[in-house]
Amino acid sequence: MQFKKPEMEKQLKHSHPILQKLVKDVDKYCRENFLKEIMVTAVARTREDSIRLYSKEINPKTNKPYFPPDVPISVHEVRPCRGLDIRSFDFTSNQRIAIKYYVNSHYLYNPEKVEKRCCLYHKTGDSSFHFHLQVSDKTLNSPLTSPSKR
Repeated sequence: MQFKKPEMEKQLKHSHPILQKLVKDVDKYCRENFLKEIMVTAVARTREDSIRLYSKEINPKTNKPYFPPDVPISVHEVRPCRGLDIRSFDFTSNQRIAIKYYVNSHYLYNPEKVEKRCCLYHKTGDSSFHFHLQVSDKTLNSPLTSPSKR
């Protein structure tokens, strides 16, 4: 596993334990299946960072740009941090699909919020497309396809 900036490794060590487990599993999956390490490009974020990022986005509730009070709290800004981003352009289109499928078929974000996923492939603001990994306190390994059973 590589980090875009050295401080991100320390941020990951202080992040939610389930997020640490998930990102290590994703890195192992990518090394074993694609012979590639992942590159972590973002971990912890401040509230100001989130506002700056989302100010370039359209609020789906209003169809207008977000105003600072309307910017949702990000899993990147909570403590312990529950979200991180991984560079995606290191992977082919098929590999990106496989990574997203792997994570979302092996991890359940929250049994009470089944519409939420642990892996998104998206872009925000001026950023490029990337993988966004996120967990909650209730994130589970899928009982049928747990990584410990492979």
